[in-house]
Amino acid sequence: MARYRYAKSEDELKEELREQAGFLRDSMAAYDAGKEAEAKRLATVASTLCRDGARGTSSLLGQLGLRSKTTWLSTADNPENRGVPNSAVLTGANFSLCQFQWVTGPEGTLKYVPRGTGEGLFGPPREISFHDWWEETVFFGRKVPTLSRKNLICSLRDQHGGSHVDAELTDESYHAAATGAFGMMMARPDQPDLNTTNGHLASMRQIATELDIVLTRLGY
Repeated sequence: MARYRYAKSEDELKEELREQAGFLRDSMAAYDAGKEAEAKRLATVASTLCRDGARGTSSLLGQLGLRSKTTWLSTADNPENRGVPNSAVLTGANFSLCQFQWVTGPEGTLKYVPRGTGEGLFGPPREISFHDWWEETVFFGRKVPTLSRKNLICSLRDQHGGSHVDAELTDESYHAAATGAFGMMMARPDQPDLNTTNGHLASMRQIATELDIVLTRLGY
């Protein structure tokens, strides 16, 4: 028996895109309200919008021919991406899409937060092609392999709860990012130490901001 195939119209695909844009913004709002695990759902939407898969599957933006219709905003504050000498790279590893937030006191917290769209330590955001944006390093350092937007999104979506939970993580750099192995730790006398373990989630939330800007430019 021949395999059934129904070709969606352009209008149907555009309606799918409007729906995905709504999913993105709903999860962004939920993350900002304190539900950091929404970053995993953000990864699923980002994958649907941007990722060409195996066996001939295409991203939604690709099916509509929209990935190359505009430049893509990169807010990654990575000195290596900006031609800064390696001596400027901090020891350890760094998330280029987020920054630290420290709340003092007995119930204090130390965590990563999305860095926003303002000027960073190594300059303002940049306009780049989709390919360069997708492959750009967002977690880097001297002691760990680099992690791109693509690999962060794919690991969150495929293996760490976005759309599936695998028994193993197969990307060493993502594992380091997700477990806080290279995060910030602050020792406090007579109080529990503070550790950061959410850099991968804050990075995904920042990627969602970049995606939201692109979708708005495209009229969605």
